[in-house]
Amino acid sequence: MKTFLLAGFCFYGCLLFSCKDDSGEVGLGLENPNDKVFVFNDSSMVVNTYTYQQPDSIYFNPSNLLLGYSIDEKIGKFQNNFMTEVNLSSFNVDFGKNPVFDSLVLYLDYSFAYGDTMQTQNITVYELNKNMALNDTANSINGREMTDAVISEYYDENALITTFSFTPRPGDSLPLTVKLPDEFGQKFLNEEFYHTQDTFASNLFRGFYFIAEPLTQGGAISYFMSSGLTRLQMYYHNEEDTLSYMYNINNYTYRCNIFKREYNSDIKYLDMNAEPDTSKIQDLFYIKYNNAFESRIEIKDLQNWKDSGNITINKALIDVYALEPQTVEDSIYYPMAALTVYKLNENNEKLLLQEYFGNNKYSKINYSDLPQGKGYRINIKKTLFDAIHNGEETLTLLLTTDNVSNKSFANRFILKGAKNDIFPRLRITYVKIKTE
Repeated sequence: MKTFLLAGFCFYGCLLFSCKDDSGEVGLGLENPNDKVFVFNDSSMVVNTYTYQQPDSIYFNPSNLLLGYSIDEKIGKFQNNFMTEVNLSSFNVDFGKNPVFDSLVLYLDYSFAYGDTMQTQNITVYELNKNMALNDTANSINGREMTDAVISEYYDENALITTFSFTPRPGDSLPLTVKLPDEFGQKFLNEEFYHTQDTFASNLFRGFYFIAEPLTQGGAISYFMSSGLTRLQMYYHNEEDTLSYMYNINNYTYRCNIFKREYNSDIKYLDMNAEPDTSKIQDLFYIKYNNAFESRIEIKDLQNWKDSGNITINKALIDVYALEPQTVEDSIYYPMAALTVYKLNENNEKLLLQEYFGNNKYSKINYSDLPQGKGYRINIKKTLFDAIHNGEETLTLLLTTDNVSNKSFANRFILKGAKNDIFPRLRITYVKIKTE
């Protein structure tokens, strides 16, 4: 737990007397000059940092299909699997006179890979249950908990299709190619089940569940696109020609990523709805996609600013520093991305920060250079003013990912916490208002 003195106090002056801090130029406009909050002349506030477990749910339609096993020495072990149905590209097909099956090939189109791409990944492929759609009206997998009990409802652990191995090559222009067993593919030549999508899925084939097998070190998470070249293709010939039929795996196909993980035991984190616990404050705190970690910054004792004077705030920033790479292995995880920041209310509900409305539909902060390193600079001028003005004792900020990124990427962020020598810095510049 660290205490941060505010920069730029003024004790008296004319009606408005501007103050400067040492962190850069003062903001141009005053925040609500006609409104006032009380301030204590030598006021201090406490800033705590926590790691929380993200909400653990399955969601449809990620922008990337994630597959692979990765061991991150600083964070833990992460397994990324995915389920996808396949859709017919046409109905009432005619395979011609005396069709003969040749092969069934799965193509997975690379987008990116996160981690050590030198490691070979071993994948086991199962068949989804024919009688249980991922979007079943009575029991859709979307929004359900990511537990083995739930996952097992949607695939048959006895319906093993195949296993294959690959080394991630996200720079390849061609997709990953997996030839499926002939004894499995033969059934796809049955025209009887191509009248509707439901007929095909319920009787012939609904889709795949891909499971990445554990590794002992390294590893990467491969991102595959759910459009373009990702598909299932059956090759066949008849008495007249050599042909093929394509099954879609695209943005119109129900699909979801499945995340499993085992965290390093030295990371102290709180469950999503747990109350803050100062025994869980460490020198580092964490953000990890895949329903893993989110970070919270708690600014306490706001109402110590009560016993003398009135102010209006014209700058309030929090600088949060990132842990920079310490080894070669660290560097493959280091590239930082934009984060989402929310305010949490007393019911643990997320509220958008007004400071970022013009930037995005959600509150987005970009990775930047800071006075003592690299990290994130968060503008909370309006948010802090309103919290003090409304009589709140604590302001809690949530640093996390937006929902689309969380279910579609594998990034992690290590930030310097309240017990670190370079802890989150709260920088405030305000104007003292003299009242008659």
